[in-house]
Amino acid sequence: TGAAVNIDTKANVTSVTVTGTATTVDIDDAGTAATSADKITTVSVTGNTGALAIGAANAVDSLTTLSLAKTNQNATVTATAGTRALTVNLNEVAGGTIQDNTATTLTVNASGVKSSGVTLNAAAATAVTIAADETLGVTDVNIAAAKTLTVTGDSLVTIAATSTVTALESVS
Repeated sequence: TGAAVNIDTKANVTSVTVTGTATTVDIDDAGTAATSADKITTVSVTGNTGALAIGAANAVDSLTTLSLAKTNQNATVTATAGTRALTVNLNEVAGGTIQDNTATTLTVNASGVKSSGVTLNAAAATAVTIAADETLGVTDVNIAAAKTLTVTGDSLVTIAATSTVTALESVS
């Protein structure tokens, strides 16, 4: 098994990729305004065996793309509230909770190999889109602010539970 990975960027880093069996992965943008903090837009993690935390110590307000592959672990994004779209790409994800409580829109793309057992927590997202080019099994959705849930693609999407969908007006 791998060791824990802790990445603290200081200036102008726009993407972070971690591949392997890292037990936990922590990614923070620790720069300051003078060093161009919050430039990370893309994080890709493959094969982690422990939880992924993005922005836990220093919020990563610029993250727009999170790609997860070959994992069954939780992924948590911490960012300051504000208008921000998040795209989550899933490939062979076999469980875990993906949480971003401040993204205002969420797009989930399932491709490559089937993903299942995923819980989506996106409390501030007013619109959620799931694009399934591969089978996706969602254990639960917690999308309290979402007015729309749109499912597209040519593969099966199963949502087993809808715990928090209080604002939902449209499913298509």
